[in-house]
Amino acid sequence: MARKAQATQITRLQLAQRYIIRAQAQSRGVLARRNVADYRDRQVSVLPWVVAIQATCRGHLLRRRWYAYVKRIKARSQNIVKIQAHIRGLLIRRRLAMLRAASPLLAFKQQLEACYREQP
Repeated sequence: MARKAQATQITRLQLAQRYIIRAQAQSRGVLARRNVADYRDRQVSVLPWVVAIQATCRGHLLRRRWYAYVKRIKARSQNIVKIQAHIRGLLIRRRLAMLRAASPLLAFKQQLEACYREQP
């Protein structure tokens, strides 16, 4: 009987060992799922920070591009002002030439009008 009891006990231990391995696997699975859930919760809590950092970086890059654009325009504005001044000078000289060309005729016309006014 002792052998039979011993065999029965060994069989029970083998069955218990299988159940213990299953229980250990299940507890490791529970712990792993908890760790993953905690990790996801931490990721969700970090998300607003990430969005804020991205917005700050985008704003910085946009301002950098804008200032470079303004700098290019200011560098070109010197040349543009010079061109505008030359064109204005040219237009004024043309108007003045037209007035000078018209002034002898205007003076002659005014003299004629004065002569007609003097005659009765």
